[in-house]
Amino acid sequence: MPKIRNDYTVHETTNIKGEGRWHIKIGGTSKDSYIITTCRSKEDADYQAEQLNLDPYFFNRGQTRAELYPPGYEVPNQLK
Repeated sequence: MPKIRNDYTVHETTNIKGEGRWHIKIGGTSKDSYIITTCRSKEDADYQAEQLNLDPYFFNRGQTRAELYPPGYEVPNQLK
């Protein structure tokens, strides 16, 4: 069973148009924490923060060449 962390938190903010945005931050209080990503919906932010707390490498999963291209797809020459 993976260790459950509480490192990633969701903080509400607004953009310059006044629309709601949610930052996922890591570490400390809101003043000394770092923004990891920004979401347009609270549900997405909550889901991503929950996944990051379960697996800190959540955003890195699925980024290998084998996972990006489906089976049988010919990889472009400049990427080989």
